[in-house]
Amino acid sequence: MKMTTIIVLFIAILSIFAAIQFRGKLVRQPEVIKNPNEPGAQYIQNLLSAIQHSDDITVTEHSNMSDYVRPDRNVDGYKEKIYQVQHVTADEKDKFIEILNALPTKTQDMFAACIFEPHHRIEFHTKGVLISTMEICFECAQVEWSGSSQTPPGSIYEGMMEFVSSIGLHPKADWYARYASQSSAAVGK
Repeated sequence: MKMTTIIVLFIAILSIFAAIQFRGKLVRQPEVIKNPNEPGAQYIQNLLSAIQHSDDITVTEHSNMSDYVRPDRNVDGYKEKIYQVQHVTADEKDKFIEILNALPTKTQDMFAACIFEPHHRIEFHTKGVLISTMEICFECAQVEWSGSSQTPPGSIYEGMMEFVSSIGLHPKADWYARYASQSSAAVGK
């Protein structure tokens, strides 16, 4: 009888502790998401504006020179290969906006020390004019975007992975094998 009481008390204490921890996260989270002064929040606002003002958004999955370079190959022989190009539909644009609006805006404070090897390019066009270009490396969590001078939020990579996956592309792949298996007829730019 005493053992049952001890177990019940232990479970009750654990439940209270878990509730306090969970409640603390719920209380603090909106402050981070809604802080417009965070550079990460400003980055997301810039990205949302680019999406809303673009009449054509394309996401391109492509090779990177690092997929090609080997000791027996001349670097000058590299030609980018385009694996897939997706024109973002109106519904996908809405989903993109929804994903970004849900991201925490805490500015990225840790950065990769590896070489930037992007395999995804997002181009924002308005009336046939390229407005900005974003290159993303999901392997090392790096992004370069001409549309904002702000530091992105740390959550941008998870959000972009979700979006890229939702439109049928692959955030991560064996890029070396993919480059080797792609026919030369599919060579891009």
